[in-house]
Amino acid sequence: MKSLEVTQIQRNMALKLETQSSYTHGVAVGNVMCVTWEEAMNVTTILLTIITMVLALHMQEDIQAHNLDILIKVPDSIPPEVACMLPCSGLTTFSALQKTKPFIEEGVQTRGDGRLLIVGAGGLGNWCLQLGKAMFDGKKVFITVADISQEKLDQAEEDGADFIQLWKTKSPTNFAEYIKEMGVITQAGKHKFDAAIDFVGTKDTFNFSYRALRQKGTIVNVGLYGAIADVPLSELAIKQFVIQGNFVGTKSSLKELINFIQDRNVKYPHLEFIKLSDINETHERMKQGKVKGRALIKFEK
Repeated sequence: MKSLEVTQIQRNMALKLETQSSYTHGVAVGNVMCVTWEEAMNVTTILLTIITMVLALHMQEDIQAHNLDILIKVPDSIPPEVACMLPCSGLTTFSALQKTKPFIEEGVQTRGDGRLLIVGAGGLGNWCLQLGKAMFDGKKVFITVADISQEKLDQAEEDGADFIQLWKTKSPTNFAEYIKEMGVITQAGKHKFDAAIDFVGTKDTFNFSYRALRQKGTIVNVGLYGAIADVPLSELAIKQFVIQGNFVGTKSSLKELINFIQDRNVKYPHLEFIKLSDINETHERMKQGKVKGRALIKFEK
């Protein structure tokens, strides 16, 4: 079985080498490899590479790796259907978590506990929840998941979220009352969040997250919704917030993630397998938030 993760811009794949070639020095036939992208590759080259890979898998043809620098060997303990997610959704959430780690650990050291807010309970949010629980295992770190869907929040709670928060679709007019409401999930409201990761990227989700941060906290924006947020610069200076962006990650971080998955007891996101012919319908369901977890194209021999 070969799998390919469905994302709005396809960037990743786990391949099983079926034949040996002059381009696969030091790689054995049967190894599962993660495909990464060189920084110098432009969007056109990436898209052409993706199309070639999809057609080759669909036609059951072998794929030759002409540059071993873009391949990373995946341990046998990681299934191909999980490996195909690591270079994109897995790496994206892992990199975002790494950016929040110093802030959360500071909370643990100064208060005795850390607080992470995950905005968006979809596939990326679920990945982030599972990786976060593994990353901070053994430490007193509370993970809160916020979304506008109660169904997704119920699933997040079932998957191990310490707290869930149902948000309205628009920003509250009274942020003091909003923070008071958030206090229910931040231990009597004594402390706000050390870090927030926004997987949506709207003006409202940014405002929600930004206002919920403690002084010197950080927000990492991952969502590509494309909104423009208003940031009070005086407040940014006084409270010393750190605003960060995150887009996928580096090859070294991908290697670190693979080792992390192999060494830790990480629960994988919910998977839905589809046929290549179902990709358009699945993409529409994904835009409507109706895909549970991650959708994978399954190629059968």
